[in-house]
Amino acid sequence: MSDTTVGSNPAAVAHVPAPPRRSPWEMEARRSLVARTEQVRKLIWVYFWLLLFEGSVRKWALPALADPILLIRDPIVIWIYVAVFRTGKWPRGAMMALVSCLAFATFAVGLVALGQPEATGFGFKGLVAALYGLRTDFLHLPLLFIMPMFLCRADVDRIARCLLIVSAPMAILMAVQFLAPSSSWINSGSDEAFTQIGTARGHIRAPGTFSFTSGPALMYALVSAFVLEAALTRGRHPRWLIMSAALATGLAVTVSGSRTTLANVGMVTAFAVVCGTLLQPGLAWRVVQGAFIAGILAVALFQLDVVREGAATLGERFGGQDEVRSGFIYRFLSEFGFTPQQLFDTPLPGHGLGAGTNVGAMLLSGTRNGFSLGEVEWDHLIGESGPIVGVLIIALRVACVVGLLVRSARSARQGNVLPFLLLGACWAAIANSVWGQATTLGFAVFGGGLCAAAMSTYSTRSALPAGAEAGG
Repeated sequence: MSDTTVGSNPAAVAHVPAPPRRSPWEMEARRSLVARTEQVRKLIWVYFWLLLFEGSVRKWALPALADPILLIRDPIVIWIYVAVFRTGKWPRGAMMALVSCLAFATFAVGLVALGQPEATGFGFKGLVAALYGLRTDFLHLPLLFIMPMFLCRADVDRIARCLLIVSAPMAILMAVQFLAPSSSWINSGSDEAFTQIGTARGHIRAPGTFSFTSGPALMYALVSAFVLEAALTRGRHPRWLIMSAALATGLAVTVSGSRTTLANVGMVTAFAVVCGTLLQPGLAWRVVQGAFIAGILAVALFQLDVVREGAATLGERFGGQDEVRSGFIYRFLSEFGFTPQQLFDTPLPGHGLGAGTNVGAMLLSGTRNGFSLGEVEWDHLIGESGPIVGVLIIALRVACVVGLLVRSARSARQGNVLPFLLLGACWAAIANSVWGQATTLGFAVFGGGLCAAAMSTYSTRSALPAGAEAGG
């Protein structure tokens, strides 16, 4: 070895520059930045737990405060944004610029619409309705872009484990609700506002801890994504937990009384098949193995009376309908579109931002008729904001899905299949589900954020300036 090699030559060692001394102010600034970064992560966890259990507080614990609690995640998401701003890491790029510009344009057009002579909501109530509509369409959306900046794959796995653990007691609760009458306290609480929708054979659509059945439909889609990821790749979660969650998902689907729940889980399964045959052909055998195990679990579940009754109930909901006009397939496909004539019948500024939500309709007309502009999300977006801005909002949501699809498919080809499966669980909620329903909105942005975070290479240090560490 040469005499000039650093480590063997004391003179050379003497010339190695010492690390710069940081002032106490710099060290404190770095520690503060780490603390703010951790605060964002903790607030995302608060958002997650509220998403799962705010419904139980609304209908069982504090029904008198059900309406304010409906918005309980709004201050949390604002707090997240403030904490993100304080870290100096607010997401940038074309998509966030488009979100900001479109939010401003939507609000401006909404005020113009409410200011028309024929509008009945102009004034303070109209302004509140417009703000609520702005909140529905845009307030939570940036969270989808923030989550991959502050969560790493380990965080996604922790959230996955929590969902897998929660899935079993949630399914058992749904089974109890399914067997109980609709008037039972376990179904509607002490407030008639939470009376559940009926299904068939005298049962209700079991909501679990959520206010209504849309919650389980979206939650078990995420659970199935994590279960199927474990089936394709193995080893990330304990086998007993995966089997428990798989059985819970089967139980929840059969007792839900909801075709949407079945469709959501089926969609994730279809994404898993595509992933295991087209994107990762080497996983095809595991797809076959997974199908075989699923069959065994289904046979085991069908030994339970409640599962057989739930399957019969779902069967009645599929049968006896004109599948061309009112059946399940037609209904599913009809969600992805709008009435073309509406583009010509709707005034240019629309009928008023927020008018397509129950809260906005109550403020503007005194009735909870948020479907007056259409039950399909794209219909009511055009009805609220007009044919130009409404179509732009639709295009924004579709662009979010397309962006996640391209990135998650690339990730799956590289061996990381979870983002693609998570997209299968949330793409419809992002693209065209009714965001006026608070739970649907929450799962749309949180599911999309999980999908992006599962592709993230973030670590705690990557959110900090060069050289910054927790210890200074």
